[in-house]
Amino acid sequence: MTAPSFSVLSGVALALMLTASAGHSDAEALSAQAVTPADEAQAEELFREGKALMAEGYVHFACPKFALAKRIGKGGGAALALAVCHEKDGQLVAALAEFRDALVVAEASNRPDRVSLAHTHIAQLERTVSTLTIVAPTGVHVRLNDAPWEPSRYNVPIPVDPGDYVVRAEAAGKCVWQVTVHVGLVQTAQRLDVPNVDPMPAPTKSKPGRAPIVTHHDGDSHSSSKRLVLARLAIGVGAAAIGVSAYAGLSALSERTAATCGDRICPGKSAQYEHARSMATAATAIGAIGLAAIGSGFAFLITSHKGSDARNQPTRFVPRIEFGASTVTVVSSF
Repeated sequence: MTAPSFSVLSGVALALMLTASAGHSDAEALSAQAVTPADEAQAEELFREGKALMAEGYVHFACPKFALAKRIGKGGGAALALAVCHEKDGQLVAALAEFRDALVVAEASNRPDRVSLAHTHIAQLERTVSTLTIVAPTGVHVRLNDAPWEPSRYNVPIPVDPGDYVVRAEAAGKCVWQVTVHVGLVQTAQRLDVPNVDPMPAPTKSKPGRAPIVTHHDGDSHSSSKRLVLARLAIGVGAAAIGVSAYAGLSALSERTAATCGDRICPGKSAQYEHARSMATAATAIGAIGLAAIGSGFAFLITSHKGSDARNQPTRFVPRIEFGASTVTVVSSF
């Protein structure tokens, strides 16, 4: 029989049995504790609310209703309904345990219909639910998703729902071991062997009367980094100054050409000629400043490499500034 037909038939059978559960109260009680009429009435009301939620598709909200009805009324109908609810909600491990509890109640209440249904679901879940076996050495404490894994569960296949499980092993005075186990939707029987975690390394102690020798290189490293920053800044400023100088020089040359007629200043162009001379002087001064800045930058660059481990590796600095059709390029290699 396929899984869908199994689900439909079990749902129909459960609905028929739950409808008939109202007439079975005293025979279903396994506990010696007396259930009062008020308890039975409350459990019956919770049972009906759970059935209504299940019928409307709110399975996740129906399960707590059945759980409370089972605890209050001690009835086998609520126990079976809770197992079916958890199965439909994807909580297969809980459902398997609850079907086994419901089977005990049904056998004690002489309900062969419920016994048959419980057996069918148990067989189906046992073919579906995965198991995880954790084997750990003596003295090693295991936690699963931060919850203690009791030693009585060691080397025992334990049903688990699909998902990721973080297994953490630790022991007094030893390092922690941790691994993540993935359980898929397809049934698997996984075994995890926890190793004997290694002892923690003993802390080192210095000999009495002798202070440990500590060498600091932070100052040298910081100084070298600072010189490297200054070198890059100086070279960048120098390259920019040379670019401005070249642009000003070209502009001065253009104005001087426009203001002269052969070897003489054109009539009415004396102011333009003087402006061209001033721009040429400024271009020369700016160019000199740029060259000085680049020279200083290279000096800083050389001293920074002397104090670093990278002094044997080539360094190339290529600033490029473009002004229209003119380009100034400075290339340096060490």
